[in-house]
Amino acid sequence: MSPTYFGIVMVCSIEIEIAEAVSSGGYPVTVRSSTGGEASGLLRLDVEKLLCRRRELQMALLASAAPTTRGRLPALEVPVREIGQQLFTALVGGPVYGRYAAATETAQQNGELLRVVLRLRAPELAALPWEMLFDPESGGYLCQYEPLIRHLPVPTPGAPVIKPPLRVLGLVTAPRDLAALDTDGEKARLSEALTDLGGRVHLEWAPGARWEDLQHILLQGPWHAVHFIGHGGFDQTAGEGTIALEGADHRANWVSAHRLRQLLSIQTPALRLIVLNSCASGQAAVDDLFSSTAAALVRSGVSAAVAMQFAVSDPAAKAFAAGFYQAIATNRSISEAVRVGRIGIAGANATTLEWATPVLYLRGEHGQDSSLFTVTDTVASTRQQDAPSAERAAQTAAVRALYQQAMAKFRTGHYDQALPLFDSLLTLDVHFADAAERHKDCHTRQRATAAYQAADAAEQAGDWPTAIRSYTAVLELDPGHSGALRRREQCRTRQHIADLQNELR
Repeated sequence: MSPTYFGIVMVCSIEIEIAEAVSSGGYPVTVRSSTGGEASGLLRLDVEKLLCRRRELQMALLASAAPTTRGRLPALEVPVREIGQQLFTALVGGPVYGRYAAATETAQQNGELLRVVLRLRAPELAALPWEMLFDPESGGYLCQYEPLIRHLPVPTPGAPVIKPPLRVLGLVTAPRDLAALDTDGEKARLSEALTDLGGRVHLEWAPGARWEDLQHILLQGPWHAVHFIGHGGFDQTAGEGTIALEGADHRANWVSAHRLRQLLSIQTPALRLIVLNSCASGQAAVDDLFSSTAAALVRSGVSAAVAMQFAVSDPAAKAFAAGFYQAIATNRSISEAVRVGRIGIAGANATTLEWATPVLYLRGEHGQDSSLFTVTDTVASTRQQDAPSAERAAQTAAVRALYQQAMAKFRTGHYDQALPLFDSLLTLDVHFADAAERHKDCHTRQRATAAYQAADAAEQAGDWPTAIRSYTAVLELDPGHSGALRRREQCRTRQHIADLQNELR
């Protein structure tokens, strides 16, 4: 049984970080799993060649939305599976595969899901369709069976406890100069899906789609989530995602990600979730990690954003929204809600490949993934109010237990496991003992460990300048780090020898 802290189930997880390319070629990969231990490797991909196949993938996904007779693997799926297997083989290879296999086995033994967190430090990698990762050994796409998260390294607050209903603001745009969408159908499907949730979710549609209409209704909040139905795009010149609002003449008013970010900042407190059911709202530029509309919104303060990295058909958009909100309303984690939405797409059409279209961007300094909202039961809330002293006693006991567990992981050097425990502790009691100071120390040592691994990879590749800089970074973060000083001097010696050899030539 997985341990539970105030309704949050701790699941098995694996975090894979891909750093920027090194001079010797390839991208350093570091993997950490909740089963313990780390591993590192080097990812080698022809990124430019893969990006050139985005249009081919787009056409395959949309074509697959048309129902066909069931049979052998459709020809349309060939490029999807081919690219998915290529990404998986490059990402999970060598020592990294060992950690992945161990984490998968542990999750299966415990009856848990394996949460896969991707930390993409290289901007050009953010534009690749990682949601298509295909494991040839299991014969399945990862995101269909396991929650898959694109992590953005920015801090996030804890999940607020709210009394029902969860308030969702729906925004529909239909500029007359753009292709017509089945917005009425999607509105009806979403409303129908939320009807059976017993009043736990309240959906209200904005009266208009102009900038001033949205500004007005945001001031009437608070809203916990925004659901956008309409057209999205990507400005290749500016390298930024856009969505289409309506102007005074009911024609498209294309709003860039940073302008939309300003508009949504009217909401107080900050929005926790935005769902962009629009075309290309999850597409990123190859030179800016935060260029997509969804990622830009998460960086600005939204805790999570769900977007579409390819154009999406109306039936798929409707099916995804229905499954997604049903999971959110029952306090499933955001990554699990996205997975349920993918299952909804697959259930609507046996041959569709559009389950690969949704992308989840999650805000969090340490890749936390829990319920964005804790929607309490009214009866349970009343009982809690009747016994405040018991609740305080339970919280105090939980805080102490979290502190002991976090310190045990901290002392043994398992910083990636200690950090989430410290985060949960500080959410409950920010002033407990020396937890804040230990949390800071833990984060520093984790960064030092990551820098040491990058230095080791550079040293193994013979990239002495990069190795020297990385070892220096380790010593700046942790002056007492064992081995960093000695190995830096070794690299300096080897660099000096290489310089002399070049001079002799």
